[in-house]
Amino acid sequence: MGYYMSQRDNSFFLPKEKQQEALQAIQIAAESKPRIFGSSILQAHTLQEALESWCWKPEFDKQGNIEAISFEGNKSGNELELFQAIAPFVKAGSFIEMSGEDGAIWRFQFDGKTCFENYPKISWD
Repeated sequence: MGYYMSQRDNSFFLPKEKQQEALQAIQIAAESKPRIFGSSILQAHTLQEALESWCWKPEFDKQGNIEAISFEGNKSGNELELFQAIAPFVKAGSFIEMSGEDGAIWRFQFDGKTCFENYPKISWD
């Protein structure tokens, strides 16, 4: 399932005080879509455990906020489903930039309410 992808860049922030709510949102989504999320999400005790079960490693600042996130896998899954679940808790303007094996480049962009995929427009002058 999925195809090979790698991370290019990110600007991501999820405050410490919203992490438990974000975990609950993922687990609610997992209960309604078990084929997409799998059972490991439901067993996670922290947001970090839930994200790492999808090959996403959060990086924390000294206050416990997630200040960056890194893709530790190589194949895509249903990241958009995962990110849409936590989107209301992620700082607006955050993004995760990816590239695929076919040369595609895209970003998962967060607007404070949802997450969407955005593809660049490339033009030659």
